[in-house]
Amino acid sequence: MSDSVEGQWDHEVDLLVIGSGAGAMTTGIVGHDRGARVLLIEKGDHYGGSSAMSGGSLWVPNNHWMEGTGIDDSRADALAYLQEITAGEVAAEKLEAYVDHASETVKYLAERAGLRMYSMPAYSDYY
Repeated sequence: MSDSVEGQWDHEVDLLVIGSGAGAMTTGIVGHDRGARVLLIEKGDHYGGSSAMSGGSLWVPNNHWMEGTGIDDSRADALAYLQEITAGEVAAEKLEAYVDHASETVKYLAERAGLRMYSMPAYSDYY
């Protein structure tokens, strides 16, 4: 990748997304779905950002892929787990926001962007 820019480039968008990790991609998808003209740019040779290095797994409590797997998950258990591993370093409101909205976020991405994931009952969280 060259550090110099050849010529002039002029492009106008409603939403400019810098990077291509999970958060950036989600921002671009939601922006597009809400009618914005989106441009996502990535400095690296590959897309995915640090999310691409995670092995593609994430922990989302009470997600729709868990239905029918026999896994019993609850909001209270998820919050207790997060409170324990964060040892008071993360505000309770942020933990609650994650537990209350992460599941709907991955469901939205599955429905709108074709995100394909599955529940892995025998696979533990990284922590």
